[in-house]
Amino acid sequence: MLRFNYDKVVDIYDSFELSDRLNEKMTKEVARVLHEKECKNIWDAACGTGAQAIPLAKAGFHMSASDISPHMLRVAKQKSQELRIDYFQSDMTLPLEDLHPDAIITLYNALGHLSKDLFHQALKNFYKILPDGGIFIGDVDNRGFLEKPGKLPADYFMSACDKETGWKRYSKAQATGFGIYHMHDKWLQNEKEKITEEWDLQTWYKEEIDDELYRCGFEVLEWHDREFYDRPEEERDSILFIAQKV
Repeated sequence: MLRFNYDKVVDIYDSFELSDRLNEKMTKEVARVLHEKECKNIWDAACGTGAQAIPLAKAGFHMSASDISPHMLRVAKQKSQELRIDYFQSDMTLPLEDLHPDAIITLYNALGHLSKDLFHQALKNFYKILPDGGIFIGDVDNRGFLEKPGKLPADYFMSACDKETGWKRYSKAQATGFGIYHMHDKWLQNEKEKITEEWDLQTWYKEEIDDELYRCGFEVLEWHDREFYDRPEEERDSILFIAQKV
């Protein structure tokens, strides 16, 4: 799979993340779940510029936060200098020995950048790191929803917009088989094209995620979408799960 190069969009990334209502609601609900499960030490395994790590730290959790991009980490650190967040560069598929979280989160479709084999590898790492009863919260794009007729246009469609800065993102998705979509993205500011990127997106059926988590020693406690609405499965564009190590 072709990975997305977030370094290209690091300077405009927050226009589509931290200011987004969906991210705010999702993070608030995740904080509620972590409190209910009495989790205190949280590892955000794909923190980006801190869209979830920063508000969770403000909510009182002890946060460890990593990302594969040093440039995304630099921005996250600049925005949270007054907070105690332990940042480090890492790939979630690589083993870590000195981390002891109660819970691990990978949100806003970070898992969609992993092939099925790499996702399995990440799950095995999470299983080793978490204590018995530890919590893993993640989300992916729902292939069952995307495959419904008319859901994905054949040509480019506007996938994000920030009116304040004049940035717009247009995307085109081409199914290549096995749940993978080849994505073509272009960012325009004030209607002038500035950035282009191609990458591959791994999507999942709910049953596939459930089976993979079970194989790696996790039991799913709750299913939602990113807004924590319990819509019928075929109407969810995303699949968010709360799983526990058993």
